[in-house]
Amino acid sequence: MQTPSLTRRALTAAGFALLATPAAAASAADARFARLAARYIDTTARLSPIGATTLGDHRFDAEVDDVSAAGRARRRAATQELLKAAEAIPAAELSRDNQVDLALLENQLRYDLWTDEVLGFMDALGIPKAHFAAFPPELIAPCILAGSAPGDLVLDPFLGTGTTAWVARQCGREFIGVELKREYAEMAAARLGWAAGALEEFPVQRRPEAAASRP
Repeated sequence: MQTPSLTRRALTAAGFALLATPAAAASAADARFARLAARYIDTTARLSPIGATTLGDHRFDAEVDDVSAAGRARRRAATQELLKAAEAIPAAELSRDNQVDLALLENQLRYDLWTDEVLGFMDALGIPKAHFAAFPPELIAPCILAGSAPGDLVLDPFLGTGTTAWVARQCGREFIGVELKREYAEMAAARLGWAAGALEEFPVQRRPEAAASRP
């Protein structure tokens, strides 16, 4: 999935390119981490040819990122495998620098998985881009549980792609959402299993003075 996270992934891979060079490996764990870092860089390049070109790796210049369902599945499987390998490295046996780099790598891999697993449904629906400010459901659930009771009505005046609506339903709450952009409302409806006809559209009415001040 070609998303704004590509730049972040590219920069991360560039950083790990430095640590993957044969510096002073103080222990077997350090050597193991260096091999994993090199593997991460190579895997990232293969799964994202555009990102590889950005980093100056021209082995895949004739290819583009595979955004199909099969391509996303391969990316998730590779990321899960890399994360499992990273978690298996004993951090306490690494040099201080590599302890930090291992934590950064694990965080990047978890971020990539979250991007695919939480936002990936939008690609599966053929919608070109996710909402720019999407967030994980885990951030919403405590607020809904603390501020409402089962059966209560939750209002989100900025629906976006429906994360709050989805969590509210999982928590046994009713839900009303308001969204200015229809494309985002349709993403939310698809995510919640609603038909597009379930959306109710209201015309936007601006105050006269506000409308007059617009260019």
